[in-house]
Amino acid sequence: MRAVRFHGREDLRVDDIPEPQCADNQVKIAPAFVGICGSDLHEYLGGPTFAPTKPHPVTGEVVPIGFGHEFSGVVTEVGKGVDKALGLEKALVEPIAVAWHAVDASPIGEGDSALVLGAGPIGLAVIQSLVARGAKTIIVAEVSTERQKFAKHFGAHHIFDPRKEDVVKLTKELTEGRGAHIAFDCAGVPSSPATAILGVRAKGTVVNVAIWEKGTDFNPNILVFGEKKYIAVLGYQKPDFHYVIKAIGDGAMKPDKMITKKIKIDEVVEEGFRTLINEKDKQVKILIDVHA
Repeated sequence: MRAVRFHGREDLRVDDIPEPQCADNQVKIAPAFVGICGSDLHEYLGGPTFAPTKPHPVTGEVVPIGFGHEFSGVVTEVGKGVDKALGLEKALVEPIAVAWHAVDASPIGEGDSALVLGAGPIGLAVIQSLVARGAKTIIVAEVSTERQKFAKHFGAHHIFDPRKEDVVKLTKELTEGRGAHIAFDCAGVPSSPATAILGVRAKGTVVNVAIWEKGTDFNPNILVFGEKKYIAVLGYQKPDFHYVIKAIGDGAMKPDKMITKKIKIDEVVEEGFRTLINEKDKQVKILIDVHA
């Protein structure tokens, strides 16, 4: 079978590999569509970070290793000991589960205000999760005009360009001078931690969702003086998938507009990764059609 595999920094190849066998307590899935994640881009440009260079303690795998963890597919085989297996319905469930996990980790309450920095795929999924959780005021900072439009479509109430506008000042004006209850840093740029911290009220919470390629500096006093909290999240847990699938099934979330392009597996580097790197403003989620 063919697989897109990471061989090293900026080195992706479509390789022929043996088809895996389904063992006990496993489910075998034939992928249909696979999304390119922001973490895939970070790994492609700056890795290996997550890709194991020594045998992984669970799988035993090392580079070169298969890329792609946002997928939908069909269950083709069920191993012994598996009670029930459900087909994965949408390739968007995984990235939205990341956002749902971030929102669930925060003390968000119905009627609260939230500041979201960055309206890329995860930022847009955070907006949708906030809408589903009943946030009253959703403020977004995003530089891309196209992504600003997506943010509005998915439920943001106020959208600002941080290059031209003072996001902290405007956030406070919209929240009776106090600041947002919670901020989500989905941008991961040098200025975003301070903007997020200064944009929340006293005793507010900042959630770091972004994956960082490089370190950044900020003065911890901006947390201390307001008794603010800074927490970080990574990935998701099993319940997050259940909540997202239910929200999509109930119509509380309608994420299909996030898909901006579909490509073939042989086009993954130029039409997938390179397009997301060079045409970042125009794209949100590119899916690879495995059978095309």
